[in-house]
Amino acid sequence: MPSHSTPWSPQLLNGYLATVSPVEWAYERLRSIYDDTKYQRAVATNTIPQWILEAEREAASLELSLVAAGGAIYDEFLKSQPTERDIRATVESPEGCVVLLDGLSLREIPEILRRAAETPGCSLTRVTWTLSAAPSETMAFRQQRLRMGGANITQLAVPMGQLGVTYRRHRSQTDILQPVSPTDRKVFVWSEFPDSTFGNDSAKNFGHFTTTIVPGLRQVWNNVVMRLGNRRVVITSDHGYLLQDRSADASLGPELWEVCPAWNPSRSDQDTFRKRFNQIFGGSRFVDRHLTAEELAEIPDQRIIKAFDRDGQPCTAVLGRFFWRAGGSAFDHDGLSLMECILPWIELEFA
Repeated sequence: MPSHSTPWSPQLLNGYLATVSPVEWAYERLRSIYDDTKYQRAVATNTIPQWILEAEREAASLELSLVAAGGAIYDEFLKSQPTERDIRATVESPEGCVVLLDGLSLREIPEILRRAAETPGCSLTRVTWTLSAAPSETMAFRQQRLRMGGANITQLAVPMGQLGVTYRRHRSQTDILQPVSPTDRKVFVWSEFPDSTFGNDSAKNFGHFTTTIVPGLRQVWNNVVMRLGNRRVVITSDHGYLLQDRSADASLGPELWEVCPAWNPSRSDQDTFRKRFNQIFGGSRFVDRHLTAEELAEIPDQRIIKAFDRDGQPCTAVLGRFFWRAGGSAFDHDGLSLMECILPWIELEFA
């Protein structure tokens, strides 16, 4: 198994983060990990699988450092989105045109920038970040960030229409967007890609990124973005995802005892922990309650969970990235981690 080293001591990391914007710092680090130039080279040499594996391992090392430092950066994910990258304010702006790709993460920025660079008349205005909701799941995003109550994506046309926004739901990367009139300047498109593919059989291992997500992004670019005409467009997301593939050729997602080095469990202890954690969190990375004292006593390190309130509702989320569930999709979200909570915000202009 590859080593997930800790390149920053907790003292050094906490001292440094106290002097900068923690999320901005983490975003810049992640952008250097999922590097545009390295990605372009991987496309040219047909080595995208190697690129994603290397990047995921480096991102896991960064995450381990932040958890070891006490996880203070994760408090930032409970705050509001930056004012100039607030999704609701953008929707309400006079010419707000948003394409939200459900589940889009920072990993996909290099491919989107590649599409933009190869498209005549498309100019890149800004590439930066915004925040998911807490926890990092779609319903919380609709409630906290869009501030549209319990409306699911099939019901957003009404509240969007009340704001004078033309709403389009886009189900699959192969679907072609319903026409949008050039006179409709306020537009919101919610595409269910790539999240809609995370339940595919191919998503059980990291190869899904190469075989499905990358080509799917190219389809969405042609079938959605290119059909919006000459206008300013923001591409963003509601949440990112963790990539945790424990197959022999990947070993992505550190084990808990790497996150909690003071815990040296036997194989029996490992199995017991996984079973109990599954009982507490089920198939998710959060629960709509605070844990009981008995449950807290069974967790070997309190730094791997975070309790908070969401609009008065108590929640507990898994913090950082570590592996505890066998089987199922390698693509996961709902917790609080860098790649779930720090989202792409890409501003483009088409002329």
